[in-house]
Amino acid sequence: NDNTFLISSSWDKTMRLWDLRHGKCVRQFTGHNKEVMTTTFSNDNRQIFSGGADRTMYLWNTLAECKMTSSTPPHPQHDHRDWVSRIRYSQSTKTHYYASVGWDGRLKIWTGIFKNVASIKAHDSYINALDISRNGLYIATGGKDQVVKMWEYHDLKQPYMEYKCESIVNAVQFNTTYQWLAAATDTGIKIWDIANESQNLFAQIKITNEDGQAKAPRCISICWSANGKRIYVGCSDGMIRVYNVTVKTM
Repeated sequence: NDNTFLISSSWDKTMRLWDLRHGKCVRQFTGHNKEVMTTTFSNDNRQIFSGGADRTMYLWNTLAECKMTSSTPPHPQHDHRDWVSRIRYSQSTKTHYYASVGWDGRLKIWTGIFKNVASIKAHDSYINALDISRNGLYIATGGKDQVVKMWEYHDLKQPYMEYKCESIVNAVQFNTTYQWLAAATDTGIKIWDIANESQNLFAQIKITNEDGQAKAPRCISICWSANGKRIYVGCSDGMIRVYNVTVKTM
């Protein structure tokens, strides 16, 4: 949160902690026996959670020591039944929880050391995408069923809002400043104003072909800038595209 360190996860079964001031890897985390799909810091930066193809969530300290896993008794009954695709920690000081989604189509809410407080069948197929709003009150999910669902943290009985994407959803992220939610799909970027109950798109970005490609690249990852006016899009052709998103005033 202080822009000093970054944690990455990889298909080489490891995670790496990077010192952004010097551009160096200062820790390597080993323990997963299959691909690591996701990792996140706790909101106080003292704990690191990870998950992946081995269906198990790990808890680490910043010294790269594994302190506990979700498979440690009495936790195993709460494990995902398939790949853990995303873990995110609420950055709000009022809501101390973290969420995980997986290829089993489930959204799970956790507190403390793998204390499972909710587990719902959120999507009909595998889930790729997960994000938590800055105030911790909303959770967004998306995946193969081509729908982005927004959930209220205090009421998970049914989605608070559903957005049709007509394409597989690979990533979602709430805007850092405005009440916008963006989704990266196989066919482009879709952005909604979550304060508008009409569920109509606020903005849409189509990714165009380049260098004679027969097919436009897929949007794999997204990230809003700190001021919320720019969005960074990681694409399947290896390029990062940057777009300005502004509100027109009369």
